[in-house]
Amino acid sequence: MLRLPFPPLRLLGLLLCFALPSFAQSARWEPSGGSLPRDQVSQLALVFENCEPSAPPSLPSTPMLEFGNPGRSENSSFSLNLGSKAVSNRTITYTYPVRPRQPDGEVRIPAFTIKTDAGNLTVPAAGYRIVPATVGQTGLGLDQIVKARFVPPSDAVWAGEIFPLRHTLEIDSSRAYQATPNLEWNSPPLTLEEWSQPKKASTPSLNYETRTTRALAAQTGKITLPPASLLVGIATGTDIFGRPVGDRYNISTAPVTLDVRPLPSPAPANFSGAVGKFTLESKAVPVSAAVGEPITWTLTLAGTGNWPAVTRLPARSLSRDFRVITPRAQKTPKDNSLFDAALAEDLVLIPTKSGPATLPALTLSIFNPATGAYENLRTEPITLTITPAAPANPGTAPAFSSNASASAAADPAAITPPSPPPFTPLPGDPITSKTSTNPPAPLTPRAVLLGTLSMILLPLGWWLTLAARRARRLDPLLPRRQAHTRLAALTTEIELCITSPETLPSLLLAWQNELRTLLALPATPCSRDLPDAIWSALWIETERVLYRPATALSTEWPAQVRDALSRATPKPFSALALFRPAHLFVRTALWFIVLHSVFVVSHSSFAAPVASTPAASYAAGDFATSTKLWRDQLSAAPGDWTLHYNLALCLSQQNAWDEAAAHASLAALYAPQSDAPRRLLALALPHATYRAPFTALFPAPRPSAGAVLKNPSAIVGLLAPRTWQLLLVFSSLIAALALCARLAAAYGNAPRLLRPLGNGSLLLAVVTLAIALLALRVYAPVLPRDTVLVWQTTTLRSVPTDAGEPQKTTTLTAGTLARTDKTFLGWRRLILDEGTTGWTRSTTLLPLWPAAPAASPKPAASG
Repeated sequence: MLRLPFPPLRLLGLLLCFALPSFAQSARWEPSGGSLPRDQVSQLALVFENCEPSAPPSLPSTPMLEFGNPGRSENSSFSLNLGSKAVSNRTITYTYPVRPRQPDGEVRIPAFTIKTDAGNLTVPAAGYRIVPATVGQTGLGLDQIVKARFVPPSDAVWAGEIFPLRHTLEIDSSRAYQATPNLEWNSPPLTLEEWSQPKKASTPSLNYETRTTRALAAQTGKITLPPASLLVGIATGTDIFGRPVGDRYNISTAPVTLDVRPLPSPAPANFSGAVGKFTLESKAVPVSAAVGEPITWTLTLAGTGNWPAVTRLPARSLSRDFRVITPRAQKTPKDNSLFDAALAEDLVLIPTKSGPATLPALTLSIFNPATGAYENLRTEPITLTITPAAPANPGTAPAFSSNASASAAADPAAITPPSPPPFTPLPGDPITSKTSTNPPAPLTPRAVLLGTLSMILLPLGWWLTLAARRARRLDPLLPRRQAHTRLAALTTEIELCITSPETLPSLLLAWQNELRTLLALPATPCSRDLPDAIWSALWIETERVLYRPATALSTEWPAQVRDALSRATPKPFSALALFRPAHLFVRTALWFIVLHSVFVVSHSSFAAPVASTPAASYAAGDFATSTKLWRDQLSAAPGDWTLHYNLALCLSQQNAWDEAAAHASLAALYAPQSDAPRRLLALALPHATYRAPFTALFPAPRPSAGAVLKNPSAIVGLLAPRTWQLLLVFSSLIAALALCARLAAAYGNAPRLLRPLGNGSLLLAVVTLAIALLALRVYAPVLPRDTVLVWQTTTLRSVPTDAGEPQKTTTLTAGTLARTDKTFLGWRRLILDEGTTGWTRSTTLLPLWPAAPAASPKPAASG
């Protein structure tokens, strides 16, 4: 090597070295030939010298050689030899892990072209011989150190039979190793579950790893299980730190033959294709029910077998005495197993006829590989007891619901109701006259809100109108704006009469008078009082024409006046001026604020809270209405209070006091002005096991005027909720009109008599409004149109069904008021005051404001 004696010369040499161009760009495989061990991961390097590929290399197809993901490295060097040029060299290497896919022979990588920064380069072909792998430097063959094998059943298996399959790895105990957890097995001719985690065992000479699974074969005959491979790292030595180092090997199993026998022929007619060990179960819940109550008939096939091929259950036949709701069959794997599962199908049966009924026995044919024969799975018939649908009897609920009124709770007779007396005919006769087919349902909060808004919007609009008129009338700039308009008109007239000495003086005098108003000049102004020189010149010229004989007005004077007027235009009227205190009277504003506060209180009083509704699951069920005469008529006209009264009479005579009290309560709620429902309610409540919260509002007889004066709250029960809402809206309108009258009187736009009349009307409206607010606050629990009364103690369930797995339930006491938002096959979902939701049978509920059924279209007249 040439040594440069001085540091500057050395630096110059380095610069020359880097300045010299490199050469000999090439791309090649290293090694370009030789041998590759079978079942071992080797390394092949693709080397780029003095160039770099434009993109990661794309290798040609080599079916017999498997390439892994490459690693990239880069190296640069230069040399300067005596008597020769300096040479720089840059090498980029892509190192690929490779593994032969054939056991012997030769594998060849064809030549290919790759794009680099030095242009397109051709990578020469490379060829390698496949040789047996050896472990490290021992010279021992791989099969002498490690082996893998499949262990299938020793005997033939049936088509569709579930059998165990085991993979075993054996390795010399003197070698440290590590195997990947998953087997590589491409396209096995079996349906199998996932392989288990390896279980390790050892002997003095060998270490074992065992993986197991279960499989089934669908095709019959001799089938060959192809090799499965497992990547195993085997230590061949240690590094300088004592850590084991070694090579990775692909350990494959030898092919194994499996004998699969076909199922015996012929198969039974009812053979479902199920092969394995199964059970068939038939269950009905409940076995005793009334007409209209749902019964769930569940058929379940469970066990171990070829579940991928089992998709159906035996068909079931039923008599016409049942209505059927059929959901789809549902398969449930056991612990994510492929061959352990259960297939269940529920039929929801709704009996329509009373008497005993039988669910037939069912038979299903399967093949049992353990016995090698077909077997019949059979269920036993199920006997059902169907009873007639009878009117509900009084329950054994507590005396009161949790939300009973305070007055009822304080009554000792209400806390402990007396025992029902012996049956005696009730006084009075049924009422035959009908009032209405629609219930007197309360107005919706939206309707009441729109009605009471008139108390704000009408006076507010009238107030702003009067204030705007007053502000415009008392506007200080109004005379100046009017003078400006008249000046423009006078200027036009003067221009037309500029040569007429008879009319010109009077027009000029009028012009001066309007100009004094526009510019706010004194009564006898002089030219110095004018705001600028232009107006002064115009004023002086008019003075000359008026008071100096034979002086004519110049023809430019009108144009100069118009130009000056355009610059002296007063500000336009501002609508914001109406909000000045001088135009909005303080006392009137106080009246408006007071009534607005009353409106806010009233709206918060009658607005029913809207409860949230969480998501619930659904199940089958149905509700069969009674065929009794009063019930049929009531279903056609749910808002007729006389029908509720008559039905309560009928139920009382049968000692069904709980339901009788419910219908009597609704009759009193619909028609509080009538004494008959009050008397019946007073008779039924002592015998019932509950009291609805609102029944305390309807004592018998109706309170007199003296009783109302002693107890003002008694006035609430004299009118229905809808009537109080209408009074609220009407009193709001009267208050609005009275306030408008007060405003008109305050602005001086009304007769003198209107002031006391408005004051009296306003006082009456406010008193009526306060009483209506009190009544609606008392009636608040019954105002929502979806409110129902629970008239019999029942169970509140989380899902709408009696069948299936146990579910969360709670007791729902009679007398509870709740809201309902959903129905499902005879069930209703309730929303209680505290936000609890649940499902219960519709038979124990009585809607307070039922919707009238839709009228059916009349048939066309014939002939």
